[in-house]
Amino acid sequence: MQPLLEVAKLRAGYGPAQVLHGVGLSVSAGEIVSIIGPNGCGKSTLLKSIMGYVPWSKGEMRLEGHSILGRQTEELVGLGLGFVPQLANTFKGMTVRENLELGGYTLDRAAVSRRIEELVGIFPILAPRMRQKAGTMSGGERQTVALASALMAGPRLLLLDEPSAGLSPSATSDMFASVKELPARLGITVLMVEQDVYGALEISDRGYVLAMGQNEFSGSAADILNDRRIGIAYLGMDPDEHEAGNDAS
Repeated sequence: MQPLLEVAKLRAGYGPAQVLHGVGLSVSAGEIVSIIGPNGCGKSTLLKSIMGYVPWSKGEMRLEGHSILGRQTEELVGLGLGFVPQLANTFKGMTVRENLELGGYTLDRAAVSRRIEELVGIFPILAPRMRQKAGTMSGGERQTVALASALMAGPRLLLLDEPSAGLSPSATSDMFASVKELPARLGITVLMVEQDVYGALEISDRGYVLAMGQNEFSGSAADILNDRRIGIAYLGMDPDEHEAGNDAS
């Protein structure tokens, strides 16, 4: 089956500073796929390149087999891509409802109301806060607003850049639980960059590990979690403890 999104041999960066050196990935419809790796390896740059925010020099990107490389961000949103950035992802001086309405700017008034009602069913925490300004909310609540706002336009593929950043453990758990439901409840595919590796992989179907702007490893989420090399290099596994456990068994 043809992937929903394919990225091949992508080189991209900021001016003369290339960050991605031939990265590739694929995402099939209905999947949750996580991109993990050390700080500075190009994870967020990859998402921003897909959304048209970061210039590319070589490579290919296809959505359902059609090239989208070089398309403007507005075009990509119209083709079904959504994006939740790590920072500055809500308008703090606007109410929750205003944030959601802005996210659905391509919809008519009736469609906006229907979509808000649908999203409140998925994120009930928003219902009593429609008139509350986003800037007065907790980090977890604002992240929910940002996620719901990105869903207003009905994207087929949602890109999430570090959705757990700055959240408490309980808020992080709630956020991951909400993301996990998106494919089944809304038919949305998710491509996510995360530093909370365990939390992300627990809800993911597959994952990609990047290192120094290149593909290092890819496989099922379970394979990545169970791979000792990946665990030591990227998941904080203590090699001495691992060896001690083997000796004791």
